[in-house]
Amino acid sequence: MTFGTNHHVYVSNNFGENVYVLACENPYWAIADFAFDIGMIVTGFYEIKAGIEFAELPSEINTLSDLYKLLTVCGKIVSGTLSAGSRQVEAAQTVIDQIKKNGAPVSPNDHIDASSQGVLGMFLSPSGIAGIFGASTITLVIMKEDGKGTAMFNTNPDYSWISESDGIWRAKYGHLWVHQDDYPAYPW
Repeated sequence: MTFGTNHHVYVSNNFGENVYVLACENPYWAIADFAFDIGMIVTGFYEIKAGIEFAELPSEINTLSDLYKLLTVCGKIVSGTLSAGSRQVEAAQTVIDQIKKNGAPVSPNDHIDASSQGVLGMFLSPSGIAGIFGASTITLVIMKEDGKGTAMFNTNPDYSWISESDGIWRAKYGHLWVHQDDYPAYPW
């Protein structure tokens, strides 16, 4: 199966705060295809990198995978589980705010079709949208409102996902709000 007009990837939010969704063809997708202020993210990255030494930080921010690693570190900074100075906390919040500003929001008790052109157009450039159709899988990044939790994973066409307090669960086929029992959560 490939993505197109007959396939949908729904993300439901069964959590008490908004979540924000990014989708692209694979984790190595160039962030240049995202239609948000990459300069703010890169500036935040270098501010964080200048103030802390942390093995999980990528060497550069070029792909969705790099952005995910940065978001994970930002979540640790804003939650206080990673010690950082005030400039790094501000930089981490700036990166999180860029995702909140430009990602597809999903309110509590609501859902979106993360593979629809309308949703993809919120954060991908026209060439990025064109590149995702016909793909056999897409990569989703889902971030909690406060930035203190982020999950990244690949999904097939027609799979649906549920955000919960403990992470992301695969939904039972044909249902938006029922867990698929034999699939583990992608923890925050």
